Amino acid sequence: MFPQMRRVIGLTSIRRAVGGAAVAPSGAGNHAHQHHRLIRPAFLSTNSNKFHWTSYNGASDENSSRAAARGLQGTMMFSAAATSVVGEVDTKEAVHPKFQPKNVVLYQYEACPFCNKVKAFLDYNNIQYKIVEVNPTSKKEIKWSDYMKVPILMVDGEQMVDSSDTINKLAQKINPDFRPGSVEEDNEEMKWRGWVDNHLVHILSPNIYRTTSEALESFEYITTLGVEVEEKAPKDLNLDGGFVVPHANAIGHNFRDYDAESERKAGVETFYRTNHINQTYDFVKRMREKYGKLDRVEMSIWECCELLNEVVDESDPDLDEPQIEHLLQTAEAIRKDYPDQDWLHLTALIHDLGKVLLLPSFGELPQWAVVGDTYPVGCAFDKSIVHQKHFNENPDYNNPAYNTKFGVYENGCGLDNVLMSWGHDDYMYLVAKENKSTLPSAGLFIIRYHSFYALHRSGAYEHLMSEEDKEDLKWLQIFNKYDLYSKSKVRIDVEKVKPYYLSLIEKYFPAKLRW
Repeated sequence: MFPQMRRVIGLTSIRRAVGGAAVAPSGAGNHAHQHHRLIRPAFLSTNSNKFHWTSYNGASDENSSRAAARGLQGTMMFSAAATSVVGEVDTKEAVHPKFQPKNVVLYQYEACPFCNKVKAFLDYNNIQYKIVEVNPTSKKEIKWSDYMKVPILMVDGEQMVDSSDTINKLAQKINPDFRPGSVEEDNEEMKWRGWVDNHLVHILSPNIYRTTSEALESFEYITTLGVEVEEKAPKDLNLDGGFVVPHANAIGHNFRDYDAESERKAGVETFYRTNHINQTYDFVKRMREKYGKLDRVEMSIWECCELLNEVVDESDPDLDEPQIEHLLQTAEAIRKDYPDQDWLHLTALIHDLGKVLLLPSFGELPQWAVVGDTYPVGCAFDKSIVHQKHFNENPDYNNPAYNTKFGVYENGCGLDNVLMSWGHDDYMYLVAKENKSTLPSAGLFIIRYHSFYALHRSGAYEHLMSEEDKEDLKWLQIFNKYDLYSKSKVRIDVEKVKPYYLSLIEKYFPAKLRW
């Protein structure tokens, strides 16, 4: 990590906002005092683990208005303290000569700790930027973005979201050799970054607002409106569950970093170019009709798992191991943290089984028709889709029937009624559904949409979702953390865990399935 990033940036501002800008609720002052020593090391760096996005629709209009007023009041109080940040930043080092952005704009809430995290990085590295304060009620300033959350950083036309991802991308632009987690001292840094992101953000509200009820209303309002927050789960679940996100993938790079220099970079982009050109509305309809007959093979779930030993996913920049290893890594990580959700363990095991489409007995489809991120066809391709630029060669791109926001669909029609780009996700969904699996709807939702990163990572296409989709999405967001970040070199003793998963297969599936 950069030595110049290990500074206390705006510490006095935070101290004022937390300790002296408002009268804290009873007992909160002592709580804030206890953590005062922790605030200092927590702001020593700007690199952190991945974040996810989530938003909820829970507050009534009346409560929202009241909370909005208090949220804005708290923002003004925090803003008054935060004006001293720039003056307190230590001497900055020059921006890397190869990185000289001409137009940098930060869309923010002044009191948002994640926004201030990005500002601290920009200030210290002497990156000139403009600030657009987002109205937390109307959010009209970011209506142009499908993310509708802050912070959003625009760098010469490139949109960056998620404060931690943004900082990592900027750090790599400044220093192309930078790789998060590449030095031992990052372990300590990650601990403090995790404390800031997962703990400090929660103690700000009770220390800024006058009463506990105001703090709770305002915190709910802010998270409802889409400030970057740690990923939420249903009330009876603990999302983190003890799972520690690793610093790097199995190859040593950031997860889902499609710009990182590696032996697979060129191949991955070539894959996505071919995928984006050929995944059309008509192509998907043909594939669903052809493979929906399920007339290829009859075999059990476990037999299919064993077939995946022959498969390597060329679209995945994080993994170069046989797929069976990833299936068990994901399933066992979830099993450890959610021991009572056996359907989720099994869903993790089988979610990628559709990749057998790559094998001769299943038609030996090309990689671009089996793996990679998925997205709706029949409507506009969202800009958040990886390597989106290559869609301009897709026949549907200029077809007025398919290139609008809704295309052939209607608002809130439900994702069940939306055609997704063809691949292993949709195929395995058809197999499970048509073979009368008793997995809950959330399990089927995870199977079909686990590669739909434009939705569960970026918030795109939410206008097509039904209310049931929104509930199932919570489970997908839980699952995705394990699906993505459990890709590592940790080996699983297959024979040891096999009896457990065979019992789950028997519970939720017939002995033999049509494929």
